[in-house]
Amino acid sequence: MTIQTYPSNDNTQLSPHFCSSEFACPCGKAHTFQIADALIAKLEQLYDSLKCSKIIITSGYRCPAHDKIVGGTGKGQHTMGTAADIICYILSFIANNGVVCSAAKSGCKAIGFARTV
Repeated sequence: MTIQTYPSNDNTQLSPHFCSSEFACPCGKAHTFQIADALIAKLEQLYDSLKCSKIIITSGYRCPAHDKIVGGTGKGQHTMGTAADIICYILSFIANNGVVCSAAKSGCKAIGFARTV
């Protein structure tokens, strides 16, 4: 698996629907971040299989410190650039079960959803 490293202010177009800045750590600190090419490929596959109008990356790369702040271990998939939390839209929000089924068919190994309050 190839993992690319980007500077904090990078905005490289990675694929037809995603650019690097969407995956930057939300902590606000100027540090590099990583994104796995395989993650982008899986997200594009999901985009096509759901016929999305948009996929929003709500959390991509997380530095170890930020990962711990949001309840992670500081060593999870987000800290390696191999995970993303997403919201999928067609003309409106797509229910979680539709995303899960399409993601599983496209080969995603683990699927998680952010809790809303």
